[in-house]
Amino acid sequence: MRWLILSMFVVTAACASSDSKTGTDGKRHKALELPLEEWTIDENGVNYSEGDRTDWKKFEVPRQGPVVVELLIDRPSATINVALFDSRGKLIKEGNNRLGKDRATLRLEAEASQGICFLQIFARGSGDHSVYSTRITLGGPGGEYIPPPE
Repeated sequence: MRWLILSMFVVTAACASSDSKTGTDGKRHKALELPLEEWTIDENGVNYSEGDRTDWKKFEVPRQGPVVVELLIDRPSATINVALFDSRGKLIKEGNNRLGKDRATLRLEAEASQGICFLQIFARGSGDHSVYSTRITLGGPGGEYIPPPE
């Protein structure tokens, strides 16, 4: 009987995903809404070893054009990856802070279509964890902000 209980425990532990404690934003269909032009802090952040490897966010792009995604990473020694997807889940662009001069910041610039975009933020490896802040801006030629149409 002990053998059966022990083997069930081992199988359950082995099957637990690295996102087993991710909370409400661990899947794309449960992505949290981000406002445009505002810094938003995720106080839980991502923590690979504690089972909260991935966060999903979403935002509305009011017109086709450049989108700038910025992350401020509280723990720069952590490798944090970011991937930008369109409304159908097609990858637009991805990056991480691993090779940047300033590992506390991460910036992605991409062309996006009008509609919903999704942002996947995830810790790369077992020692990676950090709280982070996110800002989404609509860029124009030269990177200046272009407000959405009214």
